[in-house]
Amino acid sequence: MSGYPVNLTTLITGENQSLGAMEVIDGVGEYEYVSTSSASIVLGSTGAAGDYLGRMICVVVSSASSLAQIHDGTTTMTIMQANTTPGTYVVPLGIKSTSGGWSVSTGPTGVISVGAVT
Repeated sequence: MSGYPVNLTTLITGENQSLGAMEVIDGVGEYEYVSTSSASIVLGSTGAAGDYLGRMICVVVSSASSLAQIHDGTTTMTIMQANTTPGTYVVPLGIKSTSGGWSVSTGPTGVISVGAVT
């Protein structure tokens, strides 16, 4: 069964007329880079409760103390354990902060955070 092309006079969000399809992209696409050996770097300009982290991309350059952690004011979560083999890791999160803005601390691991932060 083949589909029927639909061409609206006004495009709707996600419509790609040349492909005849709807494009769906992870709804949250802001990113911020946190360099290696950083301590409590706030994501966004101020950060606030309700900020969303979709995923973190961790680039481990040295397994020794390759730790990466996120904090939301009161809770600290380890997203990359120490002694992780060098490489690039995508850590899916899909979480909102409850106590304040997100901050990131790293060892010899660079982190790209993807989400929606204030």
